[in-house]
Amino acid sequence: MLTELLPRGTVEVGEARGTESGTPQLRLLLDDGHGQVQYLFWIMRFGGAAAGCPSVATGGDACTETTRPDGDHLTLYQAATRGGEPAGSKMWSALLTGHGYQMLLEEWNRDPQDRSAPITRTDPPLTPDQLAAVVTDPRWKQVAAALPGSPTPPLPSGSPKPPVPGQASPELPVPGESAAPGWTVVVDGPAGGALPTGPGPGVLRLTPQSPGAAEPTPASPTPAP
Repeated sequence: MLTELLPRGTVEVGEARGTESGTPQLRLLLDDGHGQVQYLFWIMRFGGAAAGCPSVATGGDACTETTRPDGDHLTLYQAATRGGEPAGSKMWSALLTGHGYQMLLEEWNRDPQDRSAPITRTDPPLTPDQLAAVVTDPRWKQVAAALPGSPTPPLPSGSPKPPVPGQASPELPVPGESAAPGWTVVVDGPAGGALPTGPGPGVLRLTPQSPGAAEPTPASPTPAP
């Protein structure tokens, strides 16, 4: 479902987790013919307050937040180059806090797991309005309803917490591992586990599909670089 909402192009999956982990996540590389872009997506049960724009904006960043007619809170953030990153680095994101769930979509014009990696294009392909259209697609509410657990789960070690806008998530947190240097990962909500390879009750299968493919091909997770 996610890939059909993204720009057309070739897709390479970096890591994927299904609903049995409590936090379906997908990290992928997309090439639309105009330069590669990295995407990070997750959706999780969440019962806390919505994260809005920071009170003090970082120079060059842009942030807007709105409350939608259905009561969901949407924060759009465009982060400019940070110290230690190559000139022109950009991370744009959409964070949606719904009723009992939260979801994030980030796009990068470079490899976020290597702060010295050069940029691959001038801007990420999706504008903030287009990112908003992806996370507000009504089908995500059905995915959220299928997530196991309650909206306010316990706090096991190593699980991701929705980031404060502007504090980007360069990679999927792995239970028991620390964040990459210069980044912060704190704890909230269940995580861990591998993407299932077979059907099962309550399991979301994150299956990237190339444009024009008649049938999606289930993807097996590959270790993060």
